[in-house]
Amino acid sequence: MRAQDALRLGYGLAEPAAPRLLEGRLLPTDDARGRTALRVLGARHVVQAAVGAVGGHGVRRLGGLVDVLHAISMIVVATADPARRTAAAANAATALGFAWAELR
Repeated sequence: MRAQDALRLGYGLAEPAAPRLLEGRLLPTDDARGRTALRVLGARHVVQAAVGAVGGHGVRRLGGLVDVLHAISMIVVATADPARRTAAAANAATALGFAWAELR
């Protein structure tokens, strides 16, 4: 398993297990929908880490594209929703970091 897959796996497991540990600290305290979204995104990271660990170069490039699209969606959320701006921006930065690791 590559280092970025292990990091993504740990990050993905932390989001559903403890959503307030990561970006959840940046969400409003009563944002149940935001914490649910973090759990779903965490599950995506776990699946992506597993697929990336066994997949070839093309699979990793596809994963990087998914990360870029996720970052774009978080930039849209950060722009449109002031209450979630900080959490969305942090999530966009994380997604871009994973994209860089996959696409470099």
